[in-house]
Amino acid sequence: MNITELTPEVARESGSILIIVAARLVRREFFTPLHNLCETGKRVVSTRELRIAVEQVEEYMNREALKIVDGHDRLTKKLKESEERIAKLELRHRQRDRDDFIRGITHPASMYTADEAMEAIAEYDRTH
Repeated sequence: MNITELTPEVARESGSILIIVAARLVRREFFTPLHNLCETGKRVVSTRELRIAVEQVEEYMNREALKIVDGHDRLTKKLKESEERIAKLELRHRQRDRDDFIRGITHPASMYTADEAMEAIAEYDRTH
């Protein structure tokens, strides 16, 4: 994604808190209080005004950082849940394949003897 394309709409549509925060950084939203202070036209600003602007920036950045951490935690949780679901599905799929193999070998029309069927099942288990 091109950084110049990070409009508020694109960021919101992405649904990613990281993209949203990056878009705000690009648009300099974090530093709005400092920019506003610079654009007052004053040749000199008081230490108090500067401190207030810096505190506002810090508060804004802290809120955004918390959103990033929360978003990361949610994504990590979803990823873990997805990986667990995939593992269960893979296990179920392997079990179904094994059951199908056993049904095919032990079917009355099968050409395998009982001993050959047992050997084939053991070989299947070793290789799968």
